[in-house]
Amino acid sequence: MEKEQIRKAGVRFLFCVTVYVMFVALTGVHELVHYVTLQFDPYRKPIGIEVFNMTAIRTYNQWGRVVYQERYPGSFNDSPPYAMVIHETIAYSVEIVLSLLISIWIFNPIRKEKII
Repeated sequence: MEKEQIRKAGVRFLFCVTVYVMFVALTGVHELVHYVTLQFDPYRKPIGIEVFNMTAIRTYNQWGRVVYQERYPGSFNDSPPYAMVIHETIAYSVEIVLSLLISIWIFNPIRKEKII
């Protein structure tokens, strides 16, 4: 019984590591979702996407970012304070769901066949 518990704990640990790796790997998707949602934002206009840019990582501690500008002068002041929270919620939701689905897809055969 103890070996089975150790095996299950190891599989859970590897699953968590896989989810984290997929979360980092899907940073581009996260930024792409930001870019798409900013297309519909009446206050911000997206200019470009930077993903895994070493300057952005060193300067801003970010794996990626979307560069945007005001749609009209003073539009940042007119923007409601919850607008960026909505953008982040949508982007993180997509990233989390995709990370979990891909990790489950990877680990489902391993769990069924008891490879690990």
